[in-house]
Amino acid sequence: MQNKRFLVIGLGRFGSALALKLKQLGCYVFGVDSSTDLVNEFSHKLNQTMGGDTTNDDFVRSLDVHTYDIVVLAIGTNVPASVMSAVILKDFKAKKIVAKALTEAHSKLLEKIGVETIVYPEKEAGERLANQLVSPNLLELIELSPIYRVAEISVPRKFDGYTIARINPGGKYNVNIVAVNRYLNSNDLIIAPKADVGLRQNDRLVVIGNKENIDRFEREVIDKD
Repeated sequence: MQNKRFLVIGLGRFGSALALKLKQLGCYVFGVDSSTDLVNEFSHKLNQTMGGDTTNDDFVRSLDVHTYDIVVLAIGTNVPASVMSAVILKDFKAKKIVAKALTEAHSKLLEKIGVETIVYPEKEAGERLANQLVSPNLLELIELSPIYRVAEISVPRKFDGYTIARINPGGKYNVNIVAVNRYLNSNDLIIAPKADVGLRQNDRLVVIGNKENIDRFEREVIDKD
C-alpha cells in the first residue's frame, strides 16, 4: 500500500513533533510554516518544507492541498489565522483536515467550516497529567465512548507474584484485563491473558470497562495501601 501523504501546517512544538513521528512511520510529510527559522530547522528532517502564509489564497493554491491524504492544521496561538486557513483549505478541496483547537469557541468555528477532526493537545495533556497525579499507577487512558475506556495501569509492589485470578478484576469490578505488558521485557506482551498468569511489580495491565468500574478498581484495589 502506498504511504500516506501529509501536509502539516505549523511547525511549532505540536506540529513538528507530529510531523517527525509521521516521517518516522514512513509517511511523506510536507511541512509549512510562516517562520523561516522553523522551515530551515526541519528542511533536512522532513520530505519537503516551505515558508509561507496559509491565509493567502495564492500560496495555498501552490501547495496542491488536494493531493494530500490528510492536511494537519497545527497553527499555534493565532486563532484567526487557523480559521482563515481552514476556510481556504476547504475551498481548495483538501480531502481531510485535522486541526488543532485552543478553545471551545475555536473548535466550534472549525466545526462550522467543516473540519473533520479537531484535537486539543494541551487540554488532553492536562487531563492525562491530572489522571496520573490522582492515580499514580494510571499510565494511560483512552476514552472509547462517554461510558467505556481503555486504561493502562502499572502493577504495584503489593501485587508482585499475584495471579490475575487472585486479584479477580472481572468478578469483583467487571473490569477485563485484555493484555499484560511485561515491565522487564517490553516485547513480552501477553494478549488475552489466562487467569493463572502471574504478575510482577511494574507490569502494565491493559484493562477495559466502563468509567465507574475502572475508577473503582483503581481506587479500591490498585491505589489502596
